[in-house]
Amino acid sequence: MLWFGSDGARCSTLLDWYVNAGDMIADLDACRIIAESMIGGTPTTNATIAEALSVMTQRGEQWLLVNPCPEPWNSDHMLAAIRGLSVVGEQIMVAGGDPTQLDQELLMDLVTEAGHIIGEVGSFVVQLTAIVRDWTSRSMEGT
Repeated sequence: MLWFGSDGARCSTLLDWYVNAGDMIADLDACRIIAESMIGGTPTTNATIAEALSVMTQRGEQWLLVNPCPEPWNSDHMLAAIRGLSVVGEQIMVAGGDPTQLDQELLMDLVTEAGHIIGEVGSFVVQLTAIVRDWTSRSMEGT
């Protein structure tokens, strides 16, 4: 259920936010892929990619804090995904880059949850687009 119901103008505002957040959302999905690869990676490979994951998760978190979503639950979900992926990278590096020293199932759960959130965001954008398109069509018919 959409937060704005079927209010096209408010949905349009939210859709605009998602368009502006596109790069951050793409980076979030890239972070998910990096974190997942670290779980199966070697200490040497993980040391190389850990810095990229750290920079990307920090950048994503900062972007969301400066540009909060008009729908607070969505910002909260995305922040949870970013922080979960950050934890994966941090824990692997604390273990010297060796994920076999950690609870890999728990780490994978964090990555999977982030993937679900990213998927929900995509579905939400599709719903918003349909509402805005319908609202725009109806508005044009009335003029």
